[in-house]
Amino acid sequence: LFRSPPRMSGHSFTIIKNQGYMFGGSQHKKPPGPTDELYKLDMSTDEFYWTKTACSESPAARWHHSANTFNGTSIVVFGGLRASKTNRYFDDVWVLDTTNDTWWRPDPATRKPWNNCPVSRGAHSATVVGSSLYVFGGYGGTGYSRRDFNDMTALDLDTWEWEEIEMSGDPPDARSSHQAVAVANKQLYVCGGWNSERQFD
Repeated sequence: LFRSPPRMSGHSFTIIKNQGYMFGGSQHKKPPGPTDELYKLDMSTDEFYWTKTACSESPAARWHHSANTFNGTSIVVFGGLRASKTNRYFDDVWVLDTTNDTWWRPDPATRKPWNNCPVSRGAHSATVVGSSLYVFGGYGGTGYSRRDFNDMTALDLDTWEWEEIEMSGDPPDARSSHQAVAVANKQLYVCGGWNSERQFD
């Protein structure tokens, strides 16, 4: 009897109606490493239970990605970290249709490179405001090098086109592993995070 997923960190957990979807993350094993597994938590009754969802096609194994709900039945996944010494970061987009638990890509290889697509990264924030996904911060780099970002890019979830957002005022310092939340569909609040030098409050 399947009871629960293995111990995990750096995964995403997204709620749609009475179902929770857990994707990716780094499994507690030797040696540890990211996974591409998808688990579903049924919360429709008082007796919650997990199932492991088998998909014919899915995003590559990753952790520290982002996952957001939109359109009521879909989950959009962006970026994250992979198990590689030379190319550690993703900049791809995947969508999970929860009506039939299938993955699809709005950014097929024939359209690469996307105009204005953010630099590959993980530990960023991604927040849905209206019909756009706003990606802020995170870190990327070449090999095991690290560069933190404070840029903002928006993905239109209708046309699947990226737009660089030109910000005014005094932007936050470059950071990763922060949190961001949308307020009243017109503001983003960013809290905390860190870079290779210090943590933020």
